[in-house]
Amino acid sequence: MEFQDDQRCFVCGKHNPHGLHLDFEAEILDECMVNTVWLRGMTAVTAHFEVRLRHPVRLGERVTFRAQVVRESGRGFEVESHAELDDGTVVAEGKALLVKVAGEAKRLLS
Repeated sequence: MEFQDDQRCFVCGKHNPHGLHLDFEAEILDECMVNTVWLRGMTAVTAHFEVRLRHPVRLGERVTFRAQVVRESGRGFEVESHAELDDGTVVAEGKALLVKVAGEAKRLLS
């Protein structure tokens, strides 16, 4: 089998008609939500994660990611996030339940 680079790679292809693959946005949304909790001085891991992919992102477009804690309980956090283009177009939204981590597990994650 001969390999030909058709420039349609879903990450970097110049001729990819669909832009970046939105799964990358989901991964970044999750990281933003976990880091939002970490910035509060807490260690937590994702127990449940939902993402809604709304719009493709073209190669070269700048995307801003934001996350906020919606609610904190004794066991964890409910966090929401979104990704948007410079013009305000929301390209993805995320919601997660993060579970607080303590003891030896926290030491291993830190």
